[in-house]
Amino acid sequence: MSSNPINTFWCSLLELNRTLKSTLCLLSTEAEVPPSAVSLVFKMEHETSMKINCVAEYLGITIGAASNLLDRLEEKGWTQRLRSEEDRRITYVSLTPQGMEQLLAWRSRFADHAEAIFGRLDPQRLEALEGSVTDISRYLSEYNASYEDRKNTK
Repeated sequence: MSSNPINTFWCSLLELNRTLKSTLCLLSTEAEVPPSAVSLVFKMEHETSMKINCVAEYLGITIGAASNLLDRLEEKGWTQRLRSEEDRRITYVSLTPQGMEQLLAWRSRFADHAEAIFGRLDPQRLEALEGSVTDISRYLSEYNASYEDRKNTK
């Protein structure tokens, strides 16, 4: 039985996803926080502030779970919550200067790990792989957007 190259590639991507998540879990244990906390801190680098419900949506968790995670990050001094001036029911979360320092420390450590993992690759091969990963990410994003559009028009 011949295998379908697309199915084989899809299985490879799923395995890569599992392995990457496992690696990120190992790296996040250094900071004694869950991988979702690391992901959130990196996301917040590009957001001045986020509503707690947006944090929950981004991480794919409940608002209660997001609030618990934010409690842990506040205990470490990495985030702060601020009530909206316009609507006191709305709470925003943002990185503190200490949170930004932590992000930069993680970025440095992750770069060291990335060097150890991918440093064996020829630079030209690495560049080609990066281009392929960028393309795959774009294809998946486009597919997801069109899927959401189709779902919402039903």
